[in-house]
Amino acid sequence: MSQDAIERFLGRLLTEDDFRAYVSESFERACMEEGFVFTESEV
Repeated sequence: MSQDAIERFLGRLLTEDDFRAYVSESFERACMEEGFVFTESEV
């Protein structure tokens, strides 16, 4: 994943309550539906 994509993911995680709740429920599903693709080492 590019540095820009990681920054966008973290930015959303820090600023959007709904996204943070969704990620806490299912990290993999939230990332897939929002288009974030992490490598195994990034996860």
